[in-house]
Amino acid sequence: MEKLLKIEGKNCSKYPNALHAQFHNRMHALIAGEELATLHLSDALLKEWREYIDIEVSINREATASILSKRMQEKDEERDQLLSYLFNTVSNERLNSVDNEAREAAERIGYAVDPYKGLQSEARDAETLHVIGLLEDLDKTEAKPDVQLLGLAPTVARLKTVNKEYQDLQTERMTLRVEGKLPSAREIRPRTDAAYELVCCYVFASYVLGTPEVRTAIESLILRMNQLIGEAKTAYNLSLGQKKRGDKEVPEEGSTKGDQTDSGF
Repeated sequence: MEKLLKIEGKNCSKYPNALHAQFHNRMHALIAGEELATLHLSDALLKEWREYIDIEVSINREATASILSKRMQEKDEERDQLLSYLFNTVSNERLNSVDNEAREAAERIGYAVDPYKGLQSEARDAETLHVIGLLEDLDKTEAKPDVQLLGLAPTVARLKTVNKEYQDLQTERMTLRVEGKLPSAREIRPRTDAAYELVCCYVFASYVLGTPEVRTAIESLILRMNQLIGEAKTAYNLSLGQKKRGDKEVPEEGSTKGDQTDSGF
């Protein structure tokens, strides 16, 4: 009996969302580069598969947006600490009975700082804007010597950096969210897998029923598909090993136990 080359089972229903999307993205690129007529694949099927992959990629971007939100919160907390230190330093130096020069500097700079007191409790967008105003006031020629004398120059410089980093993160998050509401990964991943399984059916059927020349060409494709499948499995196993060395793994949304449609061809 003639020995047929089989497409390995992908097992990717267990993959975390990012790896799942990456696997399908690479496999789609591999298949789309072949002569579709030889594989009896329609443009419509490849397009449908591509659309599901693109949605998965967008879902992963939304996950990134959530990470950005956490980083924004961290930057806001650091910003609040810097503001508190600045305000407290000015207030304390105003009561300095030993160093008259420092007390006078605090009195002068207080005229620039006082209108911004309580800034830490404002809404973040308002706080961002008002920090810009505070920094501009402290950067004025008449205020700079007092900032230096009170040892606040590093604090002011860091505040400027953190406020800019917060703005950059906010812009990046907004850009990631422009695509609007997306379906859940749990909803879209089975559709992506189903489209891939159908593609594999066509590839294998074309291989089995093809002429010797066609078989040779498709055999080369199947070998490359299996190579890609193997690389994805290795990446998954490595990530799983890393997780087991730490806390017990919590499955991502969209991953399921086992793979009901993954028997290989």
